Amino acid sequence: MYIWMFRFGNPTDKDSIAVYGRESELLDSFLTKLSEKLKLSTEKDNERLLYIYVHNLGFDFEFIRDKLQIVSQLHANPHQPIYVRDSRGFEFRDSWILSGGLSLKKIGESLDSGFTKKVGDLDYDLIRTPKTPLTDTELGYCQGDIDVLASYIQKQIDQYNGIQSIPLTNTGRVRKYARDSIFKSSSFGSYARYRELMDKCTLTYEEYMECQNAFFGGFTHANINHVGKVLTNVKSYDFTSSYPAVMLSERFPMGKPEHIDTLDYDGLKKIINDPTKCCVFDLQLSDVFIKDDVGDCYLSNDSTKVHVVNPVIDNGRVRSCDKFGMTCTDVDFKIINQCYDWDKIYISNVLVWETDYLPTQMINVILDLYNAKTTLKGVPEKAEEYQIKKGMLNSLYGMCVTRILRDTITVNGYEWITTP
Repeated sequence: MYIWMFRFGNPTDKDSIAVYGRESELLDSFLTKLSEKLKLSTEKDNERLLYIYVHNLGFDFEFIRDKLQIVSQLHANPHQPIYVRDSRGFEFRDSWILSGGLSLKKIGESLDSGFTKKVGDLDYDLIRTPKTPLTDTELGYCQGDIDVLASYIQKQIDQYNGIQSIPLTNTGRVRKYARDSIFKSSSFGSYARYRELMDKCTLTYEEYMECQNAFFGGFTHANINHVGKVLTNVKSYDFTSSYPAVMLSERFPMGKPEHIDTLDYDGLKKIINDPTKCCVFDLQLSDVFIKDDVGDCYLSNDSTKVHVVNPVIDNGRVRSCDKFGMTCTDVDFKIINQCYDWDKIYISNVLVWETDYLPTQMINVILDLYNAKTTLKGVPEKAEEYQIKKGMLNSLYGMCVTRILRDTITVNGYEWITTP
């Protein structure tokens, strides 16, 4: 660490101040004195906290962790804290996670506060210590960062009528928006009706873990037939807001699933070809080979959720193997069936749902955000609102697939311990 900086309050306010220091010991002393001055406390009956937003807290946390007296913390993943609470009454929160992963430069560009991130005034290739002299230009660069961040947080305070109401994450932001919009919808009638639908769709622990095991991210693998080549006269197309479009147009599992212990291939095809049904199941294949006319290998060799014996690998993807096992959906299996041939198939632990479109109230939330995104785009005076609505629209899918059951992450000194 060669500098630490704080901005208190909105940078445009006359009583807002910036504070900085060079030594880590001075940071520790500063926090202690600040806690005493503001009479901060983490005691349950006398809680008085000061929220401190840090952009990419996971990075800065490694430099300040030995100066903190941690009493509670929440982590998205190892080395990625969402918040860390210090016994002196400070709660460090990650504004990068809140923004949905936007850089300070992007945040500054979306604000109408007049504060933007400075570029090029600090050489990151230089080695610095707390004793290294800093020029006024370099200090201005550092202060520019905290001014942008403080302006962003002030906007959040204004939007949520107080700093204590700001969500911890961007998906939390859109979740609150969706929940409030649905509750206000007269078509739902009552909270009891909403609760009835939620109870109808609630999974058991075993069912949830089966669905979680089937979850995978997007396919971004290169085609082996074209790696290292420069291709000309190619075409491409893009879907506008593809994830929200699928949420509007496709059917999804609704209600409680039917359990089937084992199923033959014909039985599986009958379910998969029925547009009113969908399924999740454990799949085992033997003597698997990619089809001759297929360049993209769909099956993954890198996930802990799959079991592969004697694979031939194409950059993390399976071209052939003696045995392959995974938990998959009907959508996965349709793709696997197009890409591979195999000798034997075994299907077990099948969950089958009736499908339906998302509730009208949820569809209205998606349409409202999409309408805001499209009508605000390109309007200079609405740039900030556009970024907010666009971010919320893009977070709708993430909200729906957020892991409910998370591993317990414990920080013991400098060791990160993950417990299922």
